[in-house]
Amino acid sequence: MADSTPSSKLADFSDRLSPMLVKELRQGLRTHLFVTAFMLLQGFMFLCILMASADGSSVASGFFWFFIVVTFVVVQPLRGFGALSNEYTLNTMDLIQLTHMDALRITWGKWLALNAQTLLMMVAVLPYLVLRYFFGSVDLVSDLALLGLFTISSLFLSSMAIGCSAFRNLFVRCILLILFVVAYVLAWIYLQNMWSSSAAFGADEYIGIGLLIFTTLFITAFFIYFGASRIAPPSDNYSSLKRGFGLGLAALVYAAQWLLPDSAAECTAHFTIILGLVIIDALTEELPMASAMGVRNRHSPLRKLLAYLFTPGWATAALFALLIAAPLWSAGMLQQLKWKADTGDITVILGAIGMLILPLALILLFFRKARMQKFTLYLFIQLVLALVTLLIALAADESVLKEDMIYLCCPLPSVLTIASKTSSYPIPMLAIGAAWVAISFTIIIVAGLPYLRDLSKALRQA
Repeated sequence: MADSTPSSKLADFSDRLSPMLVKELRQGLRTHLFVTAFMLLQGFMFLCILMASADGSSVASGFFWFFIVVTFVVVQPLRGFGALSNEYTLNTMDLIQLTHMDALRITWGKWLALNAQTLLMMVAVLPYLVLRYFFGSVDLVSDLALLGLFTISSLFLSSMAIGCSAFRNLFVRCILLILFVVAYVLAWIYLQNMWSSSAAFGADEYIGIGLLIFTTLFITAFFIYFGASRIAPPSDNYSSLKRGFGLGLAALVYAAQWLLPDSAAECTAHFTIILGLVIIDALTEELPMASAMGVRNRHSPLRKLLAYLFTPGWATAALFALLIAAPLWSAGMLQQLKWKADTGDITVILGAIGMLILPLALILLFFRKARMQKFTLYLFIQLVLALVTLLIALAADESVLKEDMIYLCCPLPSVLTIASKTSSYPIPMLAIGAAWVAISFTIIIVAGLPYLRDLSKALRQA
């Protein structure tokens, strides 16, 4: 007879939970890293409470929050750094994919399991917050809000780490991690400055926080889907959802820009982040077999058009960027300038678009037979172009020659965005920026014509 006591019911996880969540929780709670981090956190919290009870100095408070930040914002997200790639290393990914779980459930389960452990640590820290309230003159509500902010930061960073862990190349994961940590630090500085700049929050501050929350939720969901799409078989289509969802959110922020003219600059920054992530992800997708995508058409012209824009692959991504994303972003930039853009402003817009699409054009011209993934090549080319741009900018500052001559010697799109506002030759800069965009798009479209023809054939047969 089965034991039905409450203790037996709590002995294992419920069958209603995701198998991946249960698997990752069982493994994660037993790892040496989690046990060590949890025990060290408890020990350091106890020592900080003893220091606070002895003298109540700010040093104890500083150490208290330092250990929390290290555990929540550094250690926990880093544990997701190899969440998906380790499955390939251990040769267990194929076994997992043989189950009924799709790629999204695998990635989602890993993210939930990692953050369940973070929430466990947060609950373990709560008693020490209460003790600090009794031992020192601290604001318990502010401490709870700060702990919640660090917990949300851990959830946000862990989604980035798990999404980027789909790449087996350690160099790519390290570069992406550095870039996203820098972005997180900048966002944190922005939030802190906004918090300290005004004694009382006004409408602008609430709008800024709302946009930051909005973008943070999008980035968190985006990287979960990003990791899922990179480990999914070619027949699974996550690209359409990512493009459509990102485009819809960007359109909402663009509408907010019209309704909130005083916050136009912040709205522009946020939907630039949203559209930038969507376009970069789409341009670095591999081309699936058009027949494998299960394209369904009910002889509707609108569905045919949507298929050309939202079907996975860099070929359709070029059409998506050219016909929808780039015009929407350009309109947002012009709206911020109240539609009074000069030649330099238009050059900046063209240069930014060229920065996104030029690496793919270079890949298709020179690295078509490379074994590396397109995302790896795209990231490497972007880093090289950024380094060249930095060297050109330094040379222009130190050189006795005229800056315009140095910029025109190497008119990369990224260089044009720097030189356009101060250049004495705005028309040539504008022409060069337009040429970069036109040539890059032409190369991508021409290289993608065979896939687009296959897609058109699949649509006719659907």
